[in-house]
Amino acid sequence: MCGLAFATTMGVTLSINYLIDSYHEISGDAIVTVIIVRNTMSFAISYGITPWLTNLGYKNCFISAACISVATSSVCFIMIKYGKGLRVRSAGKYHAMVSLDQAKQEME
Repeated sequence: MCGLAFATTMGVTLSINYLIDSYHEISGDAIVTVIIVRNTMSFAISYGITPWLTNLGYKNCFISAACISVATSSVCFIMIKYGKGLRVRSAGKYHAMVSLDQAKQEME
């Protein structure tokens, strides 16, 4: 349990650092998106935990929660394998967004 909690905490920290390093110019917008996803997941789990516990029982509820946690934490392996290619493919869109933001700032 301790290892899973540590891995999840480090995963969140590393993913935000990766995001800021990869997309520095739009990191503010990207962090807002990450926070919205995080808060939505937090709300969904806290909203659904009572029926989940009632229907499955403690043991099966926490086993399924652990499986979901492992699945979401293992997304890092997808990014390790395909992250560079995804960044290369999104470079044009990233530069267009940065140029648009800079043009808006110059007009203000």
